[in-house]
Amino acid sequence: MQVKVQKHSETNSEFPVKGLIRKVEDTFPTVLGIFEEEFQAKEDKAGSKVVRVANDNKVAELAVLTYKKDIDVNSLQKKIKEFAQQLNTFKEKKAAVYVSPSFSKEELVQIAKCLGLSDNSFDLHKTSGYTNSLELKEDEEKKDALAEVLLLVASDETKAIEHEANTLKKAIAKARELVNQPANVMTPTRLAEEARELGQACGFEVEVFGAEKIQEIGMDAFWNVAKGSDEEPKFIIMRFKNNPDSDKTLALVGKGLTYDSGGYDIKPGNSMHTMNSDMAGSAAVIGTMAALASEKAKVNVVALVAACENMLSGRSYLNGDIIGSLAGKTIEVMSTDAEGRLTLADAVTYAWKEEKADAIVDIATLTGAVIIALGDHVTGSISDSDELYQLAEEASKQCGDKIWRFPIDEDYEEKNKSDRADIKNGGVRGGGPITAGLFIRAFANKVPFLHFDIAGTSYHEAGSDRAPKGATGVGTELLYYLSKNYFA
Repeated sequence: MQVKVQKHSETNSEFPVKGLIRKVEDTFPTVLGIFEEEFQAKEDKAGSKVVRVANDNKVAELAVLTYKKDIDVNSLQKKIKEFAQQLNTFKEKKAAVYVSPSFSKEELVQIAKCLGLSDNSFDLHKTSGYTNSLELKEDEEKKDALAEVLLLVASDETKAIEHEANTLKKAIAKARELVNQPANVMTPTRLAEEARELGQACGFEVEVFGAEKIQEIGMDAFWNVAKGSDEEPKFIIMRFKNNPDSDKTLALVGKGLTYDSGGYDIKPGNSMHTMNSDMAGSAAVIGTMAALASEKAKVNVVALVAACENMLSGRSYLNGDIIGSLAGKTIEVMSTDAEGRLTLADAVTYAWKEEKADAIVDIATLTGAVIIALGDHVTGSISDSDELYQLAEEASKQCGDKIWRFPIDEDYEEKNKSDRADIKNGGVRGGGPITAGLFIRAFANKVPFLHFDIAGTSYHEAGSDRAPKGATGVGTELLYYLSKNYFA
């Protein structure tokens, strides 16, 4: 859905739509409103959310969404989802929406963004749907759907609100699309191409290493995961340096397993059909880079993705193998299905070793254990930096992506110790989200570190108030605000 933002001059809180109907009715036939909870329209019937408004002998329908003052972003987003569903009952292609003057600029961005995403779904591979006829038919659900909304706001910053809202909408929609694409489409090569295209369109630098370069520079952990597949791995480096007043660099590292069979620790069949979503972390950092560059944010950010498939073949790595890493640490392979932390280990090492990162944030669909702990609506996190985590909490409140911090201490680190190598990649029960995060942290060289486990939040089997069925795009907006907060 396209969302435009325009300033209004109406300030009558008792009945603010007077005068607006005539102003916009020619191009936007339906006028709607978002008001404080106290708002009452005289024509409103008890309990009704649709009001018939008479104005100069003309009648328009007014859908009213009420909200409590000081509403949190998560609740506001749910309200806007409800409101968007209400808008579509009017069967109009266009609608004007009056928004109460009490909303801040940041809240107006969220309203515009959520309205823009309200019709987002993944249907790129659908034709006419299931039918007994081969004749292609117009999608009845979309034929009368609302396509354009004019948001009437009291702010003077309409252009900035519209631009940022549409930037975030596009970034989240792109992240969802990358995750939803099946593995036969979204290969490591295709993921790298998508990053290049976004870099050209939005204005950030992209560099890509292939298999030969990955081995040449010593990314042994990454290569061991990748070598079992016929698809060539790609190491994707994205840079957006737009803050000359700061000498700091923030690194964002996204897990990029475009398909995860589990390797020789093969996954059960009923778990495999969504394993194309194991690259949701990479989609989040790619979307974040697109948003930061489009907004010309004052940040210095590098994003890294070690993209590959984890497959079975005669070349695949095995349980019990001892492998190397870019950091020089040796790793005992306890599970070939704990592959994500191996690819991330080398990417995190590259962040401080080559990109000289001053802080590292990784985001990954890392463990099933985090779903047991937190379900599918809260992202698990660990960090060794209170300052970095506080910036993440602030970003969470700004965008609505919920996070929870797990404790870390030496007892958890002990569980990753190996008798045969420097470290092992699994083999313990209990505290799975923590030990997995601490494995990655072991390769951060004491650089301030923050880890997000989005295994539960990145992909939903059913739609919710915040996202459609499938990929949620979680992390994209979280990392966008976190990056801006880091350089504020």
